[in-house]
Amino acid sequence: MAKLLRLLILIPLLLDPFNSGQTFAQFTSLPWQNKVDPWVLEAAAQGPAEFILMLSEQADLSAASRLDTKLEKGTYVYEQLTQTANRTQKPVLAALDAQGAENQAYWIANMIWVRGGSSIVQAMALRADIAHIYANPTVQAKLPTPITPASPEKKPGAPDTIEWNISWIRAPQVWAKGFTVLTERVRDFFFLPKYDF
Repeated sequence: MAKLLRLLILIPLLLDPFNSGQTFAQFTSLPWQNKVDPWVLEAAAQGPAEFILMLSEQADLSAASRLDTKLEKGTYVYEQLTQTANRTQKPVLAALDAQGAENQAYWIANMIWVRGGSSIVQAMALRADIAHIYANPTVQAKLPTPITPASPEKKPGAPDTIEWNISWIRAPQVWAKGFTVLTERVRDFFFLPKYDF
């Protein structure tokens, strides 16, 4: 009796999606927005945004490992990448040009940089030959201001200021504490020439 009751409850649950007129494909299909990074959707809604179209087909480079020389491998990889990009990007580039979208094709990863609005994002996301649309925002780096050395003594060939990356790791503060010479072990480890910094 319990088995019959479970079966009577389970049958309507299994048949309901099909009775409502929906197909299995409708349940498994994803909306076009799932192919697009959220930042692209938000930015393109406000106006033209930069994004990257990653094409579905990427070059198969597996045969390169069977070639003998570096030149053969490099030539093979270059030919495969450029041929795949030239063949697969043409219809996408034509569609972008027809919509007036600024674009730049790249062959190494078979992708296209685009500047466009929401309609272009949607049109590209609906294409089967586009695997994903990635964000490409402009990022401002806040680099520290170079510090002018306190010492008036200048060695020949030394720069007038300390580079930003040296300031960023706080090397001037370490130098101010008297640590200005690398030890022999550190020099040897990094194969550095034997001079003081």
